[in-house]
Amino acid sequence: MSSIGDLGTERGAGRGDLDRRSSLDLVRLMNQEDATVAAAVAQALPAIAAAVDAITERLRAGGRLVYVGAGSAGRLAFHDPDASACAVVVPPAKVRVTSAFGSAVPQTGMG
Repeated sequence: MSSIGDLGTERGAGRGDLDRRSSLDLVRLMNQEDATVAAAVAQALPAIAAAVDAITERLRAGGRLVYVGAGSAGRLAFHDPDASACAVVVPPAKVRVTSAFGSAVPQTGMG
């Protein structure tokens, strides 16, 4: 990539002036973008199902589930072992999290 403008998340109509838009315009734009998610997920369902099957097979064979993330995704990944144990019966010991922040959840001063 030669510049940030090459990223798909940075392209698209109406994204060059976000700092000058009204709150109503911003939430409308977010809502429009959110409306595209279901169709994108629907197209990816076969790949998602294949990933679920592969992960399940490896967990049953003694493997681990490893999350790698940064930013908000990295922070949230630290909470998934507990959620996995409740929701899908994956013991927290089988879930590993690697983050750009290291092995501890960074403190943000919020909440």
